[in-house]
Amino acid sequence: MLITLKVEEMTIHYLTGNILRLLIIISVSFVLTQLSASLLSLTLVQFGMERDSEQFTTKLKYNFNHERAYLSTLVLPNTCSNDVRQALQKIDYAEPELRFVGLVLDKQTLCTSNGMLSHPIELQSTTYPLFRYTSEATSQKEIAVMIKGVSNTFIVFLNTVRLRDFFRYNCQSCISYQIKLMNEVPPTPSASTWFVMVHDYGQARGYLHVSKILKKQIDEKYFWLYFLMYFAIFSWLLLTYKLYRSRSQSVEAILIQAANKQQFIPFYQPIVNPAGKIKGVEALMRWQDNSGAILTPNMFIDTAEKLGGLMR
Repeated sequence: MLITLKVEEMTIHYLTGNILRLLIIISVSFVLTQLSASLLSLTLVQFGMERDSEQFTTKLKYNFNHERAYLSTLVLPNTCSNDVRQALQKIDYAEPELRFVGLVLDKQTLCTSNGMLSHPIELQSTTYPLFRYTSEATSQKEIAVMIKGVSNTFIVFLNTVRLRDFFRYNCQSCISYQIKLMNEVPPTPSASTWFVMVHDYGQARGYLHVSKILKKQIDEKYFWLYFLMYFAIFSWLLLTYKLYRSRSQSVEAILIQAANKQQFIPFYQPIVNPAGKIKGVEALMRWQDNSGAILTPNMFIDTAEKLGGLMR
């Protein structure tokens, strides 16, 4: 009956201890997730953006090099005749990377597939062949590329590469992209900007602005994933500690510790003759553990004999 109660007490103590440890791990994991979610999200998104940026910038550079190779060998009359306009129109349709191409007639005029276009060209030696151009159609400043061919000079406007085709972390108003020439002031991040990545194009820089809207979305999306990560780490650490502790507290280790602490005590049992007189004593070994309980040899003698000299 006493043994049964002892087993039940140990079981309850074991379960209570494990539940307490589990609650501690859950609490610590939750608090750490709240404290580090922003940093984890920033690291995750920046890593993804860097990989996606490589593909994005490679596409932009490919478009430019492709059009330069194509137009540098093209020969057209330096006029804006119907034949020239039709040739330019074919180029616009045949080359998907081109928004449109203009044939430079002089420093003020372009010939396009839609006709003559006023175009004041102001080149900077530090940014050539890139330059800033104010569009007559949109009144917005855009970047154009000057490509010199065998006998012609062309002004090329490349299509804007869609960000959503390359960036996995993308949503409406989440990211924006601006290209600035080397002699221009970089765009100033707004209060809603989370972080900025800069891409080097030689004579220009590309600025990828990532909004805090994306930060909020990533924090909410991956919060419980971060929590599970911390929970798994702390659970693994606790399991490793318990395995180490159980190994260090195995029967063999406990017996050796008991011997070092001189917890094995001889108990002397008298040996009497038929006349009832004591003719000697029998030494019986007992183990008095840390709690003061006396353990009989049948509980440790087999293991002690296996240890042999280690018990001395």
